Amino acid sequence: MPQSGCAPADGPVFRKSTRSTVNGNCIEVGIDEDHVQVRDSKLAGSPVLTFTRAAWSDLLSDLRCCGIS
Repeated sequence: MPQSGCAPADGPVFRKSTRSTVNGNCIEVGIDEDHVQVRDSKLAGSPVLTFTRAAWSDLLSDLRCCGIS
């Protein structure tokens, strides 16, 4: 289950998807050894969702299974 919170100052480097659109409706993902953090790309200082790497992998698998990519 994701947790909300603010990214620490020494947290991961966030990257925007290469599939992001010009309208700005996309997310950024930051990955470290144990966690994956997701935030709104328009609001770099906004709260983040934090997933374990296993939970992130499960989420991506479920989305792919449903045809969402």
